[in-house]
Amino acid sequence: MDDRHGISTDSCREFYTQWRELREGDAIPHTRAFLNNPEPKSIPGVLILEVTEAGLLIRFMGTSVVERWGRDQTNTLFGSAGFPEDVVEAMLENCRALVGQPCGVVEVAAFSTRVGLPFRMETVMLPLGVDAGKPPRICSFSQMLDHVKERDKEEPRFKGKRSMSWVDIGFGTPSPAPRVVNP
Repeated sequence: MDDRHGISTDSCREFYTQWRELREGDAIPHTRAFLNNPEPKSIPGVLILEVTEAGLLIRFMGTSVVERWGRDQTNTLFGSAGFPEDVVEAMLENCRALVGQPCGVVEVAAFSTRVGLPFRMETVMLPLGVDAGKPPRICSFSQMLDHVKERDKEEPRFKGKRSMSWVDIGFGTPSPAPRVVNP
């Protein structure tokens, strides 16, 4: 079995491997196991989302995610800081599918810096286990694919998805393919 799953960056592959190593048998790693065994290289780039009726609630933002987004958005709904509504709806739909039939997602999205320079980012999203009665959770890790000056990394503007695909983690994948909406 090829463990790359279409993941192009070493850091995203390492994140996927770390998540997989937390599995006990076929079980999805529990949120506690994930947070109690942080990988120092990955945790700054981690985002944990809770899939709720109201939307995707941000439960954890690693320090590099906070720096990139320009502020800590923990306990706010994903997308409340400027993503187009149809993009946020597609993300919620895809996340519901991801936790409904446990699988992962690999995506490449396009952004621009504050001064308009384009760059791409690869993201891996995977499900996390939760206690009974709690909303499902997803952890993600992102890696920039293009060089951007440090001072231009903050507050990127979303431009669109370049690619997005399901990753089979042992339970199959949803049909149809992930929904992609570009502004």
